[in-house]
Amino acid sequence: MEKTIIKKETFPQRLSDLMSEFGETTYSVARKLGMSAATISRYMNGHMLPKLTTVYYLANIYNVNPVWLMGYDVPPSETVAATITEQEKALLAFYRSASEERKQEIIQFVKQKTNGSD
Repeated sequence: MEKTIIKKETFPQRLSDLMSEFGETTYSVARKLGMSAATISRYMNGHMLPKLTTVYYLANIYNVNPVWLMGYDVPPSETVAATITEQEKALLAFYRSASEERKQEIIQFVKQKTNGSD
């Protein structure tokens, strides 16, 4: 069984709170992300979790820490860049320079190494 890193019990509420704070609707967020309003609604009611790339886009829209948005107990306004190590920056640079196919392989490799799954 694959672990998700987005906390289903916290993410929907944080997204809903941000949307409310910024006066956003499911339609306005959907337009910004190129998705359907129904998908955004599913995120808000916890019936579906977004891909990590979507979390990062949302965090960028609302200028919040994506790790906080995923449901973790970190400051909401702290940016990832402020907490990232030199090794993490190097890994990110390698990831960003990879093809889409290689990016998926990198993600699978990291999942296997950190979750102990095969």
